[in-house]
Amino acid sequence: MRWRENFPLFAGILIPVVMVVVIAASIYLPQVLSRQEKPEYSFLYMTGDNTFIKDGVETDFFVEGGKLQKTETELPKKESPGMVFEEPTFYVYNVAEHASEKISFEDAAKLSLSTSSVSPDGFELVSSQGGFPFETYDAGAKFLKGKNYHEKIHLEQDTRSYRGSQFLGWVLPRT
Repeated sequence: MRWRENFPLFAGILIPVVMVVVIAASIYLPQVLSRQEKPEYSFLYMTGDNTFIKDGVETDFFVEGGKLQKTETELPKKESPGMVFEEPTFYVYNVAEHASEKISFEDAAKLSLSTSSVSPDGFELVSSQGGFPFETYDAGAKFLKGKNYHEKIHLEQDTRSYRGSQFLGWVLPRT
């Protein structure tokens, strides 16, 4: 093989490959080499809709004043639909165990919550956005992200609702 005659061909192939490797290394090496702080705050989320109707009573769930609350409104007979909607299910995602635990509304209402999009230790829950060629798109995927930390997490999903799962707040330590 004549290297000198084929040098432009090798350079034309090698330069893009080297550029891709350098860009990938500049993205991933800082994450690997840096000391990664891991998230400390768990969070509360729910599956289903935050409003449901059952037996002519409309129930709304919301976070106010750092606590999960609900209001119940009795609907007039003619406004009351004949359908019965399922009550939402509440979960606490434990960041230390990387698992969701189902809890009752009563237990969830006892938690102190921060509704900020960023946790007190600087992490946030984000949805998948893809990023070809280094990431694949996963419409339902959620990630904990922050401080050179990026981890895909698995949340319970509700197939009855278009919302899937809804973030309600970061669980604050009891004082």
